[in-house]
Amino acid sequence: MTAMNAFGRADGAWLLFDGAQYAADGTVIGNMGKAVADENLRAAVGWSGALPRYVADPAQQWLAHQTDATTALANLPALVAEIDAELATGDYAGHPEGFRLTLAYWDSERDHGRIAMIGSNERMAATIGCKPYEARHIGSIFTPRLDPSPWPDDFDPRVDGKRLAELQRETPDTDGTVRVGGTYRALRVHAGGVEQFEIMRWRDPIGRKIGERRSWRPLRWAWPKLRSAA
Repeated sequence: MTAMNAFGRADGAWLLFDGAQYAADGTVIGNMGKAVADENLRAAVGWSGALPRYVADPAQQWLAHQTDATTALANLPALVAEIDAELATGDYAGHPEGFRLTLAYWDSERDHGRIAMIGSNERMAATIGCKPYEARHIGSIFTPRLDPSPWPDDFDPRVDGKRLAELQRETPDTDGTVRVGGTYRALRVHAGGVEQFEIMRWRDPIGRKIGERRSWRPLRWAWPKLRSAA
């Protein structure tokens, strides 16, 4: 499971996520963001699960067509359906792992950042305690989950973000591979707009699994043959 953490706070709605993209076996195939934001809307969409790299384009276009955060929340199931239908026609057909979308937005009426999450299938919806295509508001969520939590009282994204990145990178997926890498970023949606900044960056070469060392073959040296003097 790649990193996609979300927190609804008085100072904004936070998303903390990594950037590494993976093949099914955990091989790194790219490094890019896993969230898009709209400054005018005061909202952002993040994603995790079995999704292709081009998902950023439809998510960004969808945000641009929403009139306000309330409308975006109501239309979130339609975005899941759109992406799901697109996946069914491509190489991700069947995608039993499913995916999850996270809507981070500023609630001007409550003067508070809010997080709404939605899953595309039973498996991903169960992680937030609801049915597929059904959005649910969450106060905080850590993915990958850290159990027990190092922050039993509260988590401060600015203060604790680096430690979270380090711990989640040490947390293997169900197949034993590490799925947190590349660039670890923070995105905050607040009353004044959208703020983004980098927390950590790892050197994870494309074409290898995280932590996998390149195999070296010993070189065989042979002394050049000396010609005998005539």
